[in-house]
Amino acid sequence: MSAPSSTSSSEGVAPGFLRWLLGGCVGAAALVVGLVTVVDPYGISPLGVSLSGFNAIKPKRKDIDRLIKPIEVWQKQPKTVVLGTSRIHQSIDPSVLDGSRFAPAYNASVPAVSLGMNVAYLDLYGRIAPSIENAFVEIYLYNFLGQGQTADPMPAWHLLRDVFSLTFSGNAVIDSLATVAHNRFDRRSVYEVRPGGYFFYPAGHDPSGTFSAFPAGMWDIFRRTRTLTLSDAAFASVDQIIETAKRRNIALTFLATPNHAYFDYYIDTVDAWGLVEEWLTRLTAKADVYSFAQANAWSKEPPASRMAYWNDPIHFSLEVGKAMQLALLGRAEPGTPPNFMVRLTPDNVKEHVAQRREAIRAWTKRNLPFALTFENARGDLAGGGAARIAELRAAYFTIAEIGTAEADGLLIESTHHPIVSRFAGAIESASPGPVGITVTGWAADQAANKPVQAIVATVGNRIVARSEPVGRRVDIEQNIASGAFPSSFTLIAPVDVTQQREPLKLYALMADGTAAQLASGWSGPTSGLVADHKPPALAPYR
Repeated sequence: MSAPSSTSSSEGVAPGFLRWLLGGCVGAAALVVGLVTVVDPYGISPLGVSLSGFNAIKPKRKDIDRLIKPIEVWQKQPKTVVLGTSRIHQSIDPSVLDGSRFAPAYNASVPAVSLGMNVAYLDLYGRIAPSIENAFVEIYLYNFLGQGQTADPMPAWHLLRDVFSLTFSGNAVIDSLATVAHNRFDRRSVYEVRPGGYFFYPAGHDPSGTFSAFPAGMWDIFRRTRTLTLSDAAFASVDQIIETAKRRNIALTFLATPNHAYFDYYIDTVDAWGLVEEWLTRLTAKADVYSFAQANAWSKEPPASRMAYWNDPIHFSLEVGKAMQLALLGRAEPGTPPNFMVRLTPDNVKEHVAQRREAIRAWTKRNLPFALTFENARGDLAGGGAARIAELRAAYFTIAEIGTAEADGLLIESTHHPIVSRFAGAIESASPGPVGITVTGWAADQAANKPVQAIVATVGNRIVARSEPVGRRVDIEQNIASGAFPSSFTLIAPVDVTQQREPLKLYALMADGTAAQLASGWSGPTSGLVADHKPPALAPYR
């Protein structure tokens, strides 16, 4: 009897092992595909499963939105696309257009996109989504000030490559597990890209810090360029966008997006209105331009911890984006500023720019503390701000007196407000600066269970400043007046601490027309600067 052959044994084992290995790989791949397809961490799965507590919130999507936008245009085959920068990304929820001639619509904007990149995107979308009939494209001044216009080619086959990488990859598995974990255990709303392609801010977003940082940030940008000059390459990209739309039979509309008053002040202080006029004149000669950049109540919204119309000084909110879309449909809602949308032509650009210039100069007279802070951050840029600061400071101390303080009340714009003895709030901090004294605190109308009408500051018999509560204080709502939102305030009083010796007093104007002095225990850098009116201990609100 011969011994068993080792060769034949190995030949029998090898095929079985390979089959087991192959089966294991196929099974693992199926598990990966199944997990990623069901969880759908990026919102591109054909299953479209979205369950609260499982995968409805997609925290990982925002990190790769630039990669996903072409995939979703291909999948959704929209009738309308909206292209632009992060300003459009954060403001346009295209579901507003549902049921209209533009539906279905998709927000295809990409943060930090250039006009040259939008040429490439529009051409790609025209190839992969023949359903597209309309395109709204943002025009934003920043994109015309020397930004690079080159864009990498976007072949359609890249879509298949990207879908594969977003399905068959370790990162997709990790992001799927992270998505389930967040929805199951954390459940907090987060910054994310929502269906439709727009960026969503969760409740509690506080934009006030970005407004405080705006002066230094804008001068830092200016420091890198030293001048504002329109780029011919950017206008060439506009020509290519127009040509691409015509070639793809897409109706094209350009949107001049809103500016906060802070940004228009920057344009004014660097004397760039002539550049703005040239920019818009050249654009309106090429295509239809609808402007939402007019000065109105929304563009002048004061900075606060909670704002309706601005996510920060550059990015307007979903509320503004909704109004923009409704205006384009001819369905403006009540409360929308009457001049919210204007069709610009070469014939009315000069008037449009003149109105914006005059509006921001009128706004500056009412907001001189901001203007002084902005100029103080200028340093030696654009000719230096010393002369401008001197001019603004002189104007501020000249026009700040808005009424008189009498023995029995305050006279403001011909209305007498009797002074009453009532606890209405407190000064919590006061600090001197180049503009005056910045005072912070809170105020509440306990009797009416609502916010106070205004905060006014007096020096001697002069009323020198006025402000309004803008921030939330939960402790005040719980202990003083449940309806007192907003209650916290910041006021800048034009008091020169090196010269002023009369006490600075703050009063709250109440719903019944009376005025009550705010309490304060702060002595300030100069003795007697703020009246010593101690706040009582807070009692539980009943």
